[in-house]
Amino acid sequence: MTYPYRWSPGLKIGNNYVIEKPIAHGGMGEVYRGRHETLLRPVAIKTIRGAAAQKLEACGRFMREAQVLAQIKHDNVVDVYDFGEHEGTW
Repeated sequence: MTYPYRWSPGLKIGNNYVIEKPIAHGGMGEVYRGRHETLLRPVAIKTIRGAAAQKLEACGRFMREAQVLAQIKHDNVVDVYDFGEHEGTW
């Protein structure tokens, strides 16, 4: 992929996640394939980046999105396991 992703494969996020490869990017963020090291399962890691990450309103929407999605259980909706910040990136 030619887009300049912020995080590189091998980067450890928090205590449990390792970036494997970038998947996609959009106007507000990036998505990576990662691995939960303790549970040994693949995960998707969604980030909010750039100016949006500095705006409290955008960060609040990102957190509410995670909270709402964590309540939804459906085959066509990804499960949310965690939410947090890593070196200024939500």
